[in-house]
Amino acid sequence: MLIWKRKLSNAFKGLLARSLMVFLASWQLMLGVFFLEQIIGMFLDYELRNWCREGVFGLQPTYPLQSTRKLGTKKDREQEYQVQEKKFQDAIRTLQ
Repeated sequence: MLIWKRKLSNAFKGLLARSLMVFLASWQLMLGVFFLEQIIGMFLDYELRNWCREGVFGLQPTYPLQSTRKLGTKKDREQEYQVQEKKFQDAIRTLQ
């Protein structure tokens, strides 16, 4: 009787493990994880997103970056480049 219970218990554990593995590999769970990541990403504001948004091609560029003509002389452009480079490096550093 005891051997029969052990075999049944081992078979049940194997079936449970296979069922769990199939569920974890299912497309529904993967889709749920994907949407969860997207929703979290919409509400969390991080530095790289801010840097991209405030750049020349972003949706909310800062004043001197609204037009490259507003940057003026080569010295001003290089100075703005240095500022943008520092902001970019800081944004990348926060992701690591």
